[in-house]
Amino acid sequence: MHRSTIARHIIGFLTRSGADDRRTAAGERVPDAMCESLEPRMLLSSVAAFSPMNLGPAPAHPQPPSVIVQPVNPGRVPVSSIGQPGATQRAVWMWGAEMLDAVNNPVYRDGAIDFLEDKAITTVYLYAAEVFESGASQGNPLADQPAAYAALVSSLHDNGLEVYALLDSVDVGTTVKLVSDFQAVLDYNSQATVSGRFDGFNFDIEPWKDNQGWDANRAALSQDYLDMAAVMMQMKQAYEPSLVAGPAIAFWFDDYSITWNGSTRPMNEHVQSLFDYATIMDYRDTVLGDDGILFHAQNEIGFASQIGKPLVIGVETKADELDKLTFFEEGEAYMDQQLQTVAMGLQNNTAFAGFAIHDFAGYTELAGVTIPHTNTVVVLPDLKVKYPFDVDPDPPKPWWEAVLLRNQKVLITK
Repeated sequence: MHRSTIARHIIGFLTRSGADDRRTAAGERVPDAMCESLEPRMLLSSVAAFSPMNLGPAPAHPQPPSVIVQPVNPGRVPVSSIGQPGATQRAVWMWGAEMLDAVNNPVYRDGAIDFLEDKAITTVYLYAAEVFESGASQGNPLADQPAAYAALVSSLHDNGLEVYALLDSVDVGTTVKLVSDFQAVLDYNSQATVSGRFDGFNFDIEPWKDNQGWDANRAALSQDYLDMAAVMMQMKQAYEPSLVAGPAIAFWFDDYSITWNGSTRPMNEHVQSLFDYATIMDYRDTVLGDDGILFHAQNEIGFASQIGKPLVIGVETKADELDKLTFFEEGEAYMDQQLQTVAMGLQNNTAFAGFAIHDFAGYTELAGVTIPHTNTVVVLPDLKVKYPFDVDPDPPKPWWEAVLLRNQKVLITK
């Protein structure tokens, strides 16, 4: 069981609506919670007193519990579930800044995993190249800290998440940096332990950005895009054909046709034919209408069905986007309702492979969640009762209200 789940069970049994009326079973009022710093390894050190069959006073000297952590499965073979019958993703893009925090800060990593679990995320598109901020390099853990990077991938795997290497580029062509970045990812995967390997790949290739001359050179840049895609898929096939690779594509790729390798067809059809799957950047905040999610995805999902390849629908959550592009103004509940409507509309389409949410930073802000970088400990004095936390994870009448983050400790004192 994930440690955060254990922690939530404990808090569930220590939590009661009406924090101003916290009392023991004997009717004594419990003082307000106090916070102090303690080592995170001391998680749950005093909860052994909670017994499934005993609601009476805790023993004077409770013994610390044995916390079981699922071991890494040394025989795990990275195989993505995408494209499997009935399988759908709920993916999220995690870019450089958040990746660096998750690699270098165990508290942030654990909090991020908690968030991913709480939001039923199945797949993380995890950034896997050098990180730049304002033109300055912030590091490249995949190359410089491969053991630390693999530890993050392993932690995500241990908690039931698939991990795709995420790479990006505004440049296209067979000699651009994206190709060498992909080779570095393949080299990493060949050397990493099984639990630290990627399950697939996601490429954010957007040559229309950063003044690349897209309007004047769309045909040539599109051909360079397709040449590059073909080379990268050859690289993947030579390394491990079972690993899936796919790009994030603009929803307007179906608006223009391109001639490539003697075939003239809409750009989306070229791209979807080359890759194992595609994620359409269907960044709209409504489902229906001629500017809605379903309208913009109809040709891509239709072609995906025709060729038997999965299509993931991407949505936006970031605050700094136009209103109609993002769910930030409408909120998380509205977004979930809209995604449910999309899923219902596509439930009989075997090519529909779920959703990808852009991005981790935007999603946490949308949800009003701040991922912690340091530990905080909640101390509950004068607690003289116990409750069977392993019987009911959602008791009807919890007793105390407190906030507990992953890797924190609850001190049960007399």
